[in-house]
Order: sequence, then C-alpha cells, then structure tokens
Amino acid sequence: MRAALALLAVLASLLLAGLFADTATADAPNLDLHSSGKSAVAIYRPTPTSTLTVVGADLVSQTGEPRRYLAGIGIQEDACPDCLRVPLRLLEASAEFDSPQLHGSVTGARLDVTLPVTYCVLSTCPTSIRVSLVWEPSGQPIRDTNSTRTETQDCKFTRVTRFAYADATPTGLVSDGTTNLASGQGTGNVLEQSTRIVGFGDPHVCL
Repeated sequence: MRAALALLAVLASLLLAGLFADTATADAPNLDLHSSGKSAVAIYRPTPTSTLTVVGADLVSQTGEPRRYLAGIGIQEDACPDCLRVPLRLLEASAEFDSPQLHGSVTGARLDVTLPVTYCVLSTCPTSIRVSLVWEPSGQPIRDTNSTRTETQDCKFTRVTRFAYADATPTGLVSDGTTNLASGQGTGNVLEQSTRIVGFGDPHVCL
C-alpha cells in the first residue's frame, strides 16, 4: 500500500503542477487551464503478512506539459501489524511509458505491462514483473461535478472539478516469471478526475 500511496502522491503533484503553469502575460493573463488523471489500484495478500500493490495511471495536462503514462508494483512485509513499525519493502518495479497502458474507465479497466525491477531484497530477485490485470467494478461508479467561483480584486475565475470512482475487483496475472503473485481474491478501485479553470488572473497569485 505504501508504494501505491507514494505513486498517487506523485500523480497528484503532477496534476497540480500542470494547473500552476503560466500560460498568459503578466498584465492581465487569461486563465484556461485543464488537467486530468486516471488511475487503477489493485491490492493482493500473497501471504498473511505480505501485501502486493499494483498501480497504473495516466496523467494529461493541456497546459503544455506532456502526457504521462505510469505503472508500478510494490511488495512489502508486515510481520507485526500491531507493533507500529514501518513495513519492510521487499520488491518494487515501475516504469513510465510513451503510450497509454491503462485502458478503460471506472466502468472497467485493464493494464498489461512488463515492469523492470528497481528495488529487491528477496533471496532471489527477478529482473522484471509481468502485470496483466482487469478491473471489474463492484457496483455503480460514484460520480460528482463541483463548480466554484472565485472573485477578488485580482482574480476572477471558475473552477470545475469532475470526479468518478468505483470499487473494482482485479483479476489476472502478476508474475515474477515463475509464480502468479496475484492469485486469490484481490481488492481495488479505479479513479478518474479532471479540473478546468477558466477566468482572469495571475496563476501564481490566484491558484
């Protein structure tokens, strides 16, 4: 789970960076900023004390930044959940791609990638991890649209945020070359979010 939270934190920071991009003149810049993201998370328990987390994500910023396509996997050991100790990292694999790897939406998504291992303390370490998962929503997705208006002496803009989320059951293969680490019942979710800011003001002051 730690690897998933770390990757999602990076994704959130990248989205915010897109929103803060300066796209107009210093006198009276016109704001028209748009960013969006999509992610899918799968969590398995290969053993009673270990957790395997898979994250796939696409980030799109329309303020001049390139698209980002990311995927990662982390395995950690928590031999004493009640001891308040940080779980031990066992293996991590991740990569950034030039094209979309996470396909679909909150109504159903899939990820099919091979990831290079970037960290490993296992007795035998693979060089790559194969991920081929499908997420099926457990129920109807939750959708929400929120619009807020900001008006001050220097800033006048409308921010519209769209959000869609679904609990989803992952099934498929996460393999180290010999073992399917994704066997058994897994839990997961799929998230989509976009933000549009339109108006007037200096983005470094108003946002």
